[in-house]
Amino acid sequence: MSSFEKYLTIVVAILLAVVLAALFIVTRDTRGDFQLAFLDVGQGDGTLISFDKKTQMLVDCGSSRAALQGLGRQMPFFDRTIEYLVVTHPDLDHYLGCIDVLDRYRVERVWWTGRDNANDAQWQVFKEAVAREGAEVRVIDRVARYDIGETVIDVLYPDHSVADESGDSAKGGVNNNTSIVMRVQRGTLSALLTGDAEEELERHLVQEYGARLHAQILKAGHHGSNTSSIQEFLDAVAPETAVISAGKNNKYGHPTERVLRRLERAGAAIRRTDFEGDVVYYP
Repeated sequence: MSSFEKYLTIVVAILLAVVLAALFIVTRDTRGDFQLAFLDVGQGDGTLISFDKKTQMLVDCGSSRAALQGLGRQMPFFDRTIEYLVVTHPDLDHYLGCIDVLDRYRVERVWWTGRDNANDAQWQVFKEAVAREGAEVRVIDRVARYDIGETVIDVLYPDHSVADESGDSAKGGVNNNTSIVMRVQRGTLSALLTGDAEEELERHLVQEYGARLHAQILKAGHHGSNTSSIQEFLDAVAPETAVISAGKNNKYGHPTERVLRRLERAGAAIRRTDFEGDVVYYP
C-alpha cells in the first residue's frame, strides 16, 4: 500500500468516526431531555434518571461493574459527572457497584438514609470512597419534595430517622424496609422507585398515601420477591407497567411466579431487565 493510500485510509477512518459520533449525539437529541433507564445490573438495582442532557441521578448501582457499563450505554460519552447518587439502603446488591462509579465519575451529591452497616467491610470501603470524592452528603430521613428542572422528586420514605434501627443487612429484614422510596414525575410520566421495600413498608405507604401512590411505572420491590408487591399496595399504585430488576437465572428465583401473577392481576405489563437488558422510558 502506497503512502497516499495509507493516508487516505486514515482520513476515511477519522471521518467515519466523526460521523458515527454525530449520529450518536443526534439520536440522543431526538429522544428529548428526560430519560428514565432501569439498568441491567444483574441481580441488583440501578436506575438512571436523566433530567436533561447534563444532569443525572443514579439510584443504586448493583453489586458489580455492570452499572458502569449501563452508564456507558445511557449517558453521553463525554459526560463524566453524576450530579446525584442515591443509595436506597446498605445492601451489597444496591451499593457495591457505586464504589466503581465513584472511582470513574465525578459525583457531586450522595443521598442515603444515614443507616450504617458497620459489620460490612465493603460498606466501609464505600463510605471511604464518598469521603475521598468530597461529595455533598445528604441524609434522607424525612418526607421532602425536590424540583430538579422540570422533574419533581417526592421522597415518600423514610419519614423518620432509620439510622438507629436494628437489623442485619445480610439477612435482609429491617434493612429492606428502611429503603428510600421516591416518586418521580416528569410531565405525564410518573414512576415509583421502591428499593427493596417489603410487605411491612408497603402497608405503611398505603396507610400514609393511599391513591397518591399511583404511578404509571412501578419499580417492583426486592427484585420480584414474594416478600414484596402485596395486592393492597399494587391496588393503590395501579401501575400500567411494572419493571423488575433481577439477574438472569439468579439463585433466588426472582421474580417469583406468585409476584408475576399478582402484577398480572393488577393489570400491569411486566418488563424485566433479565430478559430485555436496560428498560428505558421517555415522556
